[in-house]
This record gives sequence, C-alpha cells and structure tokens, in this order.
Amino acid sequence: MFSPADGANSQRPLRLSLQMRLTLGAIAAIWGGLGLGMLWMSWRTERMFLADHRAKLSAVVQQMPDQEVAIAHGSASQSDLQDMVNRLSSASTWLWIRDNNGDILARSNNLQVSEDQDALLDLSETTSTPKILRLHGQFIIWCTYPLQHDGQMIGQLYVAKDVTRDYSMLQSVNRDLMMGTGMGVVTMSGLAAWLIWRSLSPLRQANQIAEAYSAGSTNISRLDPKQVPVEVQELVHTCNRLVDRLSQTAEQQRQFTNDVSHELRTPLSLVYGYLQSTLRRSPNLTEAQQEMLSMAVSETERTIELLQGLLELARTDSSAVLFNLEPVAIGDVVNDVIRMTEQFKQRSLKLEAPSQPIVARADREHLLRVLVHLIDNAIQYSEPHQPISLSLSRKAPWAMIQVRDRGCGISKEDQARIFESFYRVDASRSRATGGVGLGLAIAKSLVEGMGGQIGVESTPGVGSVFTVKLPLLEQQG
Repeated sequence: MFSPADGANSQRPLRLSLQMRLTLGAIAAIWGGLGLGMLWMSWRTERMFLADHRAKLSAVVQQMPDQEVAIAHGSASQSDLQDMVNRLSSASTWLWIRDNNGDILARSNNLQVSEDQDALLDLSETTSTPKILRLHGQFIIWCTYPLQHDGQMIGQLYVAKDVTRDYSMLQSVNRDLMMGTGMGVVTMSGLAAWLIWRSLSPLRQANQIAEAYSAGSTNISRLDPKQVPVEVQELVHTCNRLVDRLSQTAEQQRQFTNDVSHELRTPLSLVYGYLQSTLRRSPNLTEAQQEMLSMAVSETERTIELLQGLLELARTDSSAVLFNLEPVAIGDVVNDVIRMTEQFKQRSLKLEAPSQPIVARADREHLLRVLVHLIDNAIQYSEPHQPISLSLSRKAPWAMIQVRDRGCGISKEDQARIFESFYRVDASRSRATGGVGLGLAIAKSLVEGMGGQIGVESTPGVGSVFTVKLPLLEQQG
C-alpha cells in the first residue's frame, strides 16, 4: 500500500556527487560542442557539394542560348530540337524540355535506354535549387531552368546528372567524420572524468582525514599543498593545521596520562602497603574499622589497576611498545591462555580448532595479553554457568581467533564505541562488574600494532563474539 512517506521519498530529488555532476556536465558540453561541430561540417560539405554540381549544370545550360530554343520551338522541326538536346547531354547528364502545358518537347536519347530512368520524366516540379533524388540505388542531382523569349515563358529545361559516385564518397566521409567525432568524444570524456577525479582528490583526502579522526585514529597524514589546484590550497592548509592540532592534542593527552600515572603509582603503592599492613592487625580493630579498611584496600587496588592500564595504553598509543613479529602458532597461545584461566579464575573454556596448526605473523606476548583482556571481558559480563568458547579459523589473508560468550550482549549503538577508553555500556558495564574500561582499548591498540584487526558482533540478550584477525602465514611443510 502506498503511504505518504513513500510519496515523500519518491518526490525527493536524486542527489549526485560533485564529481558526478561535474563529469556529466563536461561530457554534455563535449558531446554538444563536437556534435554540433560535426553536424555543421556535414551540412557545410553537402552545401559545397550541391554548389559545385549546380555550377556544372549551369555550364551545360549556358551552352544552349534561349534564342536557339525559341527558334527551334517556333519554326524548326522536332528533330532539330532533339538534336540540340542530344548535343548537350552525356552518359551521366540528361536533359529534357517541357512546354508551358507540361508536354515533353524533347529529351535526351540516354533517357530512353532504361525504364528506371523514365521516372525522371515524371518530375513536374520546378526548382532553381539543386536537389538530390535517390532513384533505384542511384543518386541524381537535378534542377530546372526557365526558358524565355521576348520576356515570355516558353518552357522549362530539366537538367539531371548522375552523382552516385561523388555522393557516396561524401556520405563515406561524413560517416568517417561521425565515427571520428564519437571516438573523440569518448576520449575527451574519459580525459575530462580523470581530470575532474584528480582535481577533487584533495576533497576526498580531507574527507578521509575526518573519517580517520572520527574512527579514533591519531596517525593521520598531511596533505601536500603543491599537489593541488590553487582553488583548493586554502582548504588543504586548513586541513593540515587541523591535523597538526589534533596530533598535538593527542600527544599532550598521552604525555599527561603517562606523567600522572607515573606520579600517582608510587604513593598509591605506599598507601596500599600501609592499608594491607593495618588490615593484617585486624584483631586490634573494631568490626566497623575492619570494614572501612577493606573498602579502602579494594578501592586502592582498583585505582592501581587503573593506573597500570593507563600506562599500558599510553605506551601502546605512543608507539613505545616494541613488537617482535614472528611466525606464531596461535593454537599454542590460546591453549596457554585457557590453562591460565582455568587455573587462576576457575572458569572452564571450550576450544574449537582445526587439526592443522594455524600460523600467524604476531608477537606472542602481546597476543597473549590481547586474549587475556578479551577472556576477562567475557567472564565479567556473563554468568558463571554460561559457556565461553574460543574458535580458530583461517580465511585468507587472515588467521582468525573468536571469543564467544553468552552474556547480556551489546546494542548496535554501543558496538561502535566499545573499544574507546573508559567507555562502558550502561546496561551491563557497571562498577559492580569490576574492571576500569581500558581492556578492550588496550587490546585494540595491540592488535593494530601487530597489523591486525579486531571487531565485535553482538545481539542483546544473546551474547557477543569478539574477532581478532592477524596476518596469516602459509604453512611450511
């Protein structure tokens, strides 16, 4: 059923990109200009063709003065008039004379040879402008000349000439001209499209910079003003200034985080040690004091964990972390993580892996940390009885590791920001679950540092699947 919304959508104008509009405009201009030029040239050559043959017909007519026609018509015999017409005609030129009543007084003998040519004699129109007549596969140019004597019209002289060879050559030239014009239009259209695409390259690069920044990337390249047109140079300078400011701001944030974490870690460690020592002397404390000390120890532990995460994230973002990329059997790393999880967190994990080992280009220690963060995340946001599984697969050019849980899931809106620092999903990532909101951000930085990719697919109420992709290496032997 048709709805008002459908009507509004159908009436919405089609939006074309700037590149498409410029390209279509250039192609239309090229087609219009060259097309009109080709049509004018074709028309002009045909006019010249007709003018040339009109001159040739006139040369034939000038050989027969009106006086001879008048004398022949008035006093001479029919044979004398016929002899005069035959004298002026040739194998490709035909003449015939009509009187004012339309009767044929004389005609060339070569008009009597073919019945097809007798169709010429049916022409009764009078025209001083040469016309082209297609007659049984032949092209014939013809026109008429009035015959006068003492100011009185005594008849019409019809002159026709076979121009099949010349007119066919003219048509062939016009066809070649049309084909050449078409090829020229296609070539110039392609060149115009390429030039427009190249001219708009700075706009695309500026858009890529904006997209990269919105995606959280801080490694953004600058544009070269010398490689762009003058009209776009100011935009390029503005984009470069924006990139510089963003890079400077990101560097200041990293430096601030690093400095603050370093400055706070030592005193917090001392405070944590004093609190632990005081708590161990709990027999001398009241129950209320013990409870307050336990809360202080817990919060101090969480703050130290936060500082450690900040330091790790700052080192990763500032490229201070070194990556020893080498062939790694990811199945062995996953098995190590499973053993540690089952030993220290008393949580069993399931593993699905092919029989043939999968080798990726990665840093073993950093990959181990990535998997620890992902498994910790799955444990925190799923119930103890809910299964957590890992699966290994290969899909060129990637070696893939998937961590699957059956927790509360993540909405589409939150999935786009789940790898941001300190970001928490309100429905599930509360303070009660523990963690500081940096694990996934650290995992993302480490995976990208190894040349890989990380992503999430989740359905609220069903669970989440985190996928790590690392460069796949071909199996050796």
